[in-house]
Amino acid sequence: MKLFKKFLAEALGSFFFLGIGVFILVLSTVPGSPLNGSLVHVFGSAIAFGLVALVATFLLVGVTGAHLNPVVSLAVLIKNFFVGKDERDFGVKEFFVYLAGQILGTGLAFLAVRALIGPDCQLFGASHITDFIADGRSFPTLIACIVQVLASAVIAFVYIRVIDTKGKRAGAIVVGIVMFVAYSIAILFTDGGLNPLLSVGGALGRFIMANDASFFSQLWIYVVCPLVGSLIAAVFYYIIFMWGNKKEEKAVVAPVETTTNNVTNVTNNYYVGETTTVREVVKEVPVEEPVEETVVEEVVEEPVEEPVVEESNDNVEEISVEGDDAERRRIVPFVEKLRAADPELVSKYEELVKHCEAYGLHGRMSVNHDTYRLHKVRYVVFSLVGLSLKMHFALDPNDYKESTINVKDDSSKVKYQDVPCVFKVKSTLSLKRAHILIDDAMAKAGFEKKED
Repeated sequence: MKLFKKFLAEALGSFFFLGIGVFILVLSTVPGSPLNGSLVHVFGSAIAFGLVALVATFLLVGVTGAHLNPVVSLAVLIKNFFVGKDERDFGVKEFFVYLAGQILGTGLAFLAVRALIGPDCQLFGASHITDFIADGRSFPTLIACIVQVLASAVIAFVYIRVIDTKGKRAGAIVVGIVMFVAYSIAILFTDGGLNPLLSVGGALGRFIMANDASFFSQLWIYVVCPLVGSLIAAVFYYIIFMWGNKKEEKAVVAPVETTTNNVTNVTNNYYVGETTTVREVVKEVPVEEPVEETVVEEVVEEPVEEPVVEESNDNVEEISVEGDDAERRRIVPFVEKLRAADPELVSKYEELVKHCEAYGLHGRMSVNHDTYRLHKVRYVVFSLVGLSLKMHFALDPNDYKESTINVKDDSSKVKYQDVPCVFKVKSTLSLKRAHILIDDAMAKAGFEKKED
């Protein structure tokens, strides 16, 4: 249902974006039209494309990102291949759904323009190298290719940035301005383009309406070059905004050691299963001054037994060490392990905890887990795996096979049969998705959020 909604949004957006832009573009070439003229053809069409792109982005950026162009969709797809699977929000399946919507919207737009303008609609917005660069200039094809690549790259780059900062609809203004400038230059040099569907549709329309196949000879410029610009935009976006962040996420965190008197407590940051026995590792701290043999003999003769504590799911365990400086010390609890693995995980974990508590669930923290339940039924379980906060929840993993949210099935593990779905929370995007999954689990369980 979500993909179908996105399909309709892309089809509707493409219809209005290309319909209005192409309408002005074609009308400016029809003899006797009040808009006929070169200035209207270049700048009037560019203004139309820019304004419609601004409105469409403002309205649809929260639904589909308002791609409205295979160039943008391809750039977003390539960008997603640079991140981990659990952080991707756009895949091959989504790309073809968007492309189908854009093709439908483009076809309807051309039919509408034909119906409004009538038989005089013969140019149909087809893209071709203009006389401005074709007459008296060297390498006009090369110039056209450069214009199409660079303008498409700028448009795709800006769109990716706006999509990655969803909620900031002010980005729609930037999209509108960039679209106006890009189309002003593209129409002046190449009569438009920057969208393979626009150019293919224009060439087909010219062939059908006027039996003129001449535009097919230059069509490759308007298909290949924008796609090359899309690739360039995705690569540059990765280098500028993502490269360094990806390296930081892979940083290795060493085990945490806390020393009290002559005993050192060594705690590993990795996840420990529920049935695992938790032990305290006791080792002697080197002393700079030489130790006499009599002292060593006393320690050997009367060794201190190391207590073994079984983990409880519901309580933070404590152990005691006998000796002259005996004291009770706590095993590092779950939240402290999160902080040791990655301090940023703590804020994400606390935000998800508040989300669970908003439904009336109660948390029961242990050394390795935090379980949110009601009436002895587990609904959400948090654990730590490597540098990731792992969330198990009570839903059917099969419900998410067609979703962009990458959840896995952990029901094969006996301890997770009642919470079979598992999802890793690492990035801001995955945190937002974790909120959605909790809402889904609560809706299935019949819980509603409590009012503040």
